[in-house]
Amino acid sequence: MLSLGLDISTSRTGYSIIENKKILDFGYIDSSKEEDIYSKAKFVIDKLNQLISNWSIDKINIEDNLQAFSIGRTSANIIIKLAKINAIVSFHLYSNGYEVIHINPSAARKKVFGIIKKDFKLQFKDNKRWIVYLLLKMYGKDLYQKLPKNRKGFLSKNSYDICDSIVVGLY
Repeated sequence: MLSLGLDISTSRTGYSIIENKKILDFGYIDSSKEEDIYSKAKFVIDKLNQLISNWSIDKINIEDNLQAFSIGRTSANIIIKLAKINAIVSFHLYSNGYEVIHINPSAARKKVFGIIKKDFKLQFKDNKRWIVYLLLKMYGKDLYQKLPKNRKGFLSKNSYDICDSIVVGLY
């Protein structure tokens, strides 16, 4: 069964294509230059249509919307924009006959990695870093080498969205 995992945000969407826990493809769609939610959603939909046309996707797992504020990182306005873009993209995919499943990120992490102890999580600045760490333990250097890097050679922000999409795709 071929799964498309999506981590949709207001500026970029991470995606991954997974089959039997094997990562076949991944990347991101940068919609940051689009001006409003409709043009952002349309841009993402157009790129996803191109991607889907290359694969025989059976189901699409989408990371569920934020449900709470993250101090210093989110606002009500961002959560509303994210929900709207997510809804537009989800409806498009559903109306084109795809099985669309919205997955709570915590449930996906628990299913993929098991229960993570709090003291382990505290070693990292945020969830995104420990998710990358755990995925690299599962998939090794090959995954790390393929993830996008910034100019300094460190993982770019896009890599974190890709890794979130992998976790949702593995669900």
